[in-house]
Parts: sequence; C-alpha cells; structure tokens
Amino acid sequence: MAANGAVNGQVRQWSTESTIPLWLHGKEVTASKTFDVTSPVTNSVLYKSSAASETDAEAAIASCAKAFPAWSKTKPQVRREIFLRAADGFAARKEEAWKYLREETGAERPLFEFIHNASVEYCKDMAGLLTAIRGTVPTLSKEGSSAIVIKEPYGVVVGIAPWQVLQNLMSRCFLTRSTGMHPVFLVSELVSPRWQLVTQSS
Repeated sequence: MAANGAVNGQVRQWSTESTIPLWLHGKEVTASKTFDVTSPVTNSVLYKSSAASETDAEAAIASCAKAFPAWSKTKPQVRREIFLRAADGFAARKEEAWKYLREETGAERPLFEFIHNASVEYCKDMAGLLTAIRGTVPTLSKEGSSAIVIKEPYGVVVGIAPWQVLQNLMSRCFLTRSTGMHPVFLVSELVSPRWQLVTQSS
C-alpha cells in the first residue's frame, strides 16, 4: 500500500527528487527499486515511486495475517465508525486528490467527480451493511433435523485494483472484503501512486 500523503495535517510536497513510499507494517518503507512517474499532461517526470518486490509482497501478506485474529473479532459498530471516518477523509481531501489525479493521469474533472463521489458513498453504504452480516437458521427437508449457518472470515484476502476508475475500484476491493472482517492485501496500479496516498491514507 501507499503511505500517508500528509504530515501533521499539512499536505506533503513532492518534487522530482521525491520517492513515493510503500506502506508496510503500518509505516512508510522506501523500496530499493523505483520507477519514474510521468505526467501525461506535461510529459515530464513528477517523481519516483517505490516498486514492491516479491519480498515486500510476502512481508505485506505476513502483516495482514498477523492482524487477522484481532480484526476478525472487531465488532460491527467499530468497523462502521472506521468506514464512516474514511468517507469523511475522502470528502475532506477532495481537491488534493483532484490535483494528483489530474497531474498523474490527465483525467478531466467530470470523471474525477464521478469516481470520487462514488467512493465516498460506497464507504457509507458498506458502513450501513456491517450490522446486516449474520448467520441463518435454515429449514431442512429431513424431519427432526436442524442446522445453523455461521458466517466467519477466512483470513487474508487479496484485492487487485486495475487503473480504470482507480479510487472507486480500489475502495471496493478493500471495503467489500474488510466488511466481512478480512484483512486485505491490496495490489494497486502503477499509474498514479500519489493519488493513492490520499485514497489509502484517508
């Protein structure tokens, strides 16, 4: 995952000398291998981005697995508040996100409005569904038999977000699985890493 795009509430400044870090074990990690992020608007290099290695991916999965026992026992009301805070975070950093998306992908404002607003609403939708996840007591055909269906999380789930409509699809990758109490190993695209700082840190 990408790291937080703000420091002490202030928008972080990036230059051609900057390297976008990964987000591993709850902290920023700058990888030894990087790649240039080029703006299609100016055809110039904006900065570099860390390129995750196989070892980095394995470390991220291990971190998710370590978080699984506690996250899987988190009460729906707690997860609901987290999702609602994410919606507020998206909304509060809207213009910052627009600046990054424009620079990194050349997208126009109408597309941004659609995917950004959809992501905010999706956070709220998932927050509202959390308390609806429950087991069932089905009626069986065999006389004298009974059953109960209990829904439990499996473990670490991978989410792969393609570049199209990034913020919306990445939010769905993460939130849908987190709703079911699964920690998510998120594989995001390479086109707009700085925009992901806003999306993932919100």
